[in-house]
Amino acid sequence: DIAKGFDHSAPISELVHAGEVGALDALNLSLEVNGQVRQQSLLDQMIWNVPEILHELSKLYALRAGDLIFMGTPAGVGPLLPGDRFSARLENVAERHGIIAG
Repeated sequence: DIAKGFDHSAPISELVHAGEVGALDALNLSLEVNGQVRQQSLLDQMIWNVPEILHELSKLYALRAGDLIFMGTPAGVGPLLPGDRFSARLENVAERHGIIAG
């Protein structure tokens, strides 16, 4: 089982400097699939909030500018099927749109 670790499994948006974003915990994360909202949550409603994750990871790793930290997913997770159109957004920061290949 390769789970989430396969080629092209981590698409990201353009990189944005943290100083341009403001309070991370106040940001809304959302995913629409075929025009329907499937997931939506403020980052501070995740099991671990951003400051907690940074604190815990910094005990184990030397975190550096540009490191990517994948935080998990809000409620509503489900499969994407070939042909599905998606829009993923981090409010006022980044958007990513696409069609799932078959």
